[in-house]
Amino acid sequence: MTSDWNVPRTYRREWIVPPSDLGEDALESVRETLRSEPRILEAWLVGCRLWPVDGSPPRESSDIAVVLDPHDRDDRIEIFTGLMESLEMRGHGRGSGRAWLLLKPTEIASHEEHAVRIYAGPTAGA
Repeated sequence: MTSDWNVPRTYRREWIVPPSDLGEDALESVRETLRSEPRILEAWLVGCRLWPVDGSPPRESSDIAVVLDPHDRDDRIEIFTGLMESLEMRGHGRGSGRAWLLLKPTEIASHEEHAVRIYAGPTAGA
């Protein structure tokens, strides 16, 4: 029996090596969208295994984690919402089967062994 992933559930996330990459065309399209928002420091391809707490079978995916400039913390929801709208228009939003995560630099650093950096913004490392 397969799970319907559109049904709201509570999940336990396990970080894993990304099970797949984006492909060059999709990767360049994502990078182009990320470049349009200068407050994005980095983006990482991360692997996730989601375990529904209701006992349904887990799902593995290659998701994208976005790290914003910490100075823009108050604007992060606005920034992320705008980014998601841009990604939806390019076919990389919710319907792509990929999740988009908004992480702090310390969060991605603690999972770097399960992540591949796919984008570094103009102020990354500044």
